[in-house]
Amino acid sequence: MGGVHESKKTKNAQRTVPLIHQLTLSNGFTLLGEVLPHFRSVSFSFWTGLGSVWDPVGKYGMAAFVCEMMLRGAGDLSNRQFLEAIDRIGIDRTESLTASTLEFRASMLAENLEAALDLYADLLRRPVLPREQMEDGRQVLLQEISFCEDNPEGRLGQVMSERFFGPAWGHDEDGNREGIESISWEEVRAQYDALMMPNQCVLAVAGSFDWEKTAEKVRRLFGDWEPKTKPELPPNETRRESLHTPFDSPQTHIELGWEITPLLEPNWRAEWAGISILGGGMNSRLFNEVREKRGFCYDVGAHCVSLHHAAGAFCTASCREENARETLDVIRSEIERLQEGVTEEELRAYKARHRMALVMEQESSLSLATGLITDWKRLGRVRTFEEISAEVQSLTVEKVNDVLRRKPARNILVCTQGRNF
Repeated sequence: MGGVHESKKTKNAQRTVPLIHQLTLSNGFTLLGEVLPHFRSVSFSFWTGLGSVWDPVGKYGMAAFVCEMMLRGAGDLSNRQFLEAIDRIGIDRTESLTASTLEFRASMLAENLEAALDLYADLLRRPVLPREQMEDGRQVLLQEISFCEDNPEGRLGQVMSERFFGPAWGHDEDGNREGIESISWEEVRAQYDALMMPNQCVLAVAGSFDWEKTAEKVRRLFGDWEPKTKPELPPNETRRESLHTPFDSPQTHIELGWEITPLLEPNWRAEWAGISILGGGMNSRLFNEVREKRGFCYDVGAHCVSLHHAAGAFCTASCREENARETLDVIRSEIERLQEGVTEEELRAYKARHRMALVMEQESSLSLATGLITDWKRLGRVRTFEEISAEVQSLTVEKVNDVLRRKPARNILVCTQGRNF
């Protein structure tokens, strides 16, 4: 039950209290912590390896179904009793499902941390998964799918994701009607049993808490959890062929995607800075060229998505049917122009935006907790605020432009949706 690895690191010589801690139990369960005594709250995030990439073919939505059923009672508590306990403690909770992970996140007053950990230990290790509520859970998930079906931009984004990352990694985490309607209680139970394990769990805690006390609590709650063999990841099979989907609407929706460097790999920051300058916000090149100068659409932008093995940059726009071709041409032109480089002024604005976002994250215990997990899973260590800030501020126009010149957008995938294109 004891920890086999524990470390802590002072974040800044001028900050005497904030520390980053790490503890790994002998069964592989990992605890990360950042102690911030000046906070009145504390947040935690349980990362588990139960992502949608493990959904069987024809059963897309399995991970979403497992999550839904896990939240319907835990330990000795029924569904209603579990929710009442959450409210009684005053937990602000969310769940996040991605291709590779299912995360349970919670924020509360500092004095309620231990009680919250008791609840979530039962949630992870002893969910009720009530068979009699299976159909209720199914209806909730089908409602989620109906909502997505009514969102044209969301439907196009899903088409792009599946073609870019492949069906296993890119299908909708919420699943589809065929999958949700066919999943049985026995399959939900089997999926939970196969994929929920301590050696695929990371708990990150940030805010006002006692590290030693929390570490001992975690040893008691999770130390006797038996590890399991991690399953192999499914293959990354893609079909990157451009596609137009007919849709009766005066609006045409456009999305373009191309490969970029995955998060935290060498030179990723410079390349992602370029994508932000291209389409990240109301002063980006795409916003100015497509909306402000030509008035083709209300909203246009670019963002990056990174999985553990691949990443893509995606440009999106919605415009009137008669402007679709020219909108696409302008976006393509701006993507091509990016390899010519960025300016000092553009890079300076990017650094200011990034620093503001980073400072805001430091004021949220939940953002800090999720950031601990991201670094740990990607790097095997946790970066400090100073390290991240210095990494961004050290970017130069020469470095960014060198990366953009050596890695121009190639094999751009285009997906559109509307009446004609």
